[in-house]
Amino acid sequence: MSDLNVDSPRGVLRRGWSAAVGDYAIAGGWSLRGEALMVDDAAGGVYAFDGKSGATAWARRGVHEGGVLAVAIHPSGTAFATAGQDRRVLIWSAAEGRVSRAIDVGSGWVENVAWSPDGQWLAASCSRQVRAYGADGTEVWRIG
Repeated sequence: MSDLNVDSPRGVLRRGWSAAVGDYAIAGGWSLRGEALMVDDAAGGVYAFDGKSGATAWARRGVHEGGVLAVAIHPSGTAFATAGQDRRVLIWSAAEGRVSRAIDVGSGWVENVAWSPDGQWLAASCSRQVRAYGADGTEVWRIG
């Protein structure tokens, strides 16, 4: 490894940034076409970091009681969904860090969320149920 030069990195080795969240980082994803990195933590916090500098764009602590379990970035990159131990899915504006919609999913932890490729539908799993919601948060079907 004597050919490594910290002043002139090659390949995947390059200077970068690091950031911290309030508890263990559980899930994350890139939004706003890579301009922001969303990270959720085990204490229920949701954070946005500038994709180039790593500076904190916004932080919302304790929004999911018990912790965040999953995140899904909307195909447009302008919104994302978080799922938590509080039986809720929250739909967020990526730029402002505001919740635009809260959906009560079921009687257990919401373990997974996923957007359809066209961004029209959001699926969430809770215990033995899977539910799908329209863009307005209305449940359109469920299994289980």
